[in-house]
Amino acid sequence: ALLEGFEIRECITFIEEHIIRQASLTESLRLLCLLSITENGLPPKDYRMLKTQFLQSYGMDHLFTFANLRQLGLLVEQQPGETLTVMESKVGKLVNDKTAGKLTDAFSSLAKKSNFRALSRKLSLVPKSDKDYDLRVPKDMAYIFSGAYITLSCKLIEQALERDGWTGLEEVTRLLN
Repeated sequence: ALLEGFEIRECITFIEEHIIRQASLTESLRLLCLLSITENGLPPKDYRMLKTQFLQSYGMDHLFTFANLRQLGLLVEQQPGETLTVMESKVGKLVNDKTAGKLTDAFSSLAKKSNFRALSRKLSLVPKSDKDYDLRVPKDMAYIFSGAYITLSCKLIEQALERDGWTGLEEVTRLLN
């Protein structure tokens, strides 16, 4: 769901529960970073909430971890006002909180452009689920993740080899950090 950009509110809830249960620290950080990368940063409210819960669950000594991940651009907070539009705030006042959260997610995914989503579409990083993958005779790189995902680095190398270099991939390279 994170890679496809659907049900982000449910993904945040899952990560929150993962942290509260004090599951693997590394897995929690990976999920937080994946959410941040796929959504071009976390909304300020969610960032503060998840950071607070993480520090309460795993210890305040991980403040440096958050600072380092922020500096690397792996776990960042969106700029205030980036996700909430006038339309979203009016809709939020008209409906209950749960529905407003889903509508806000829908509006914000439409409004903002995620480089990850654009790269994912352009390079077909999330293949269609109609394929069956034979692990003995793999024909596609997606078999590594049971057909759910193809890593960006592998897909870039494949495209460069097929095209004898980076010519024709200018639009893709502009989307990369």
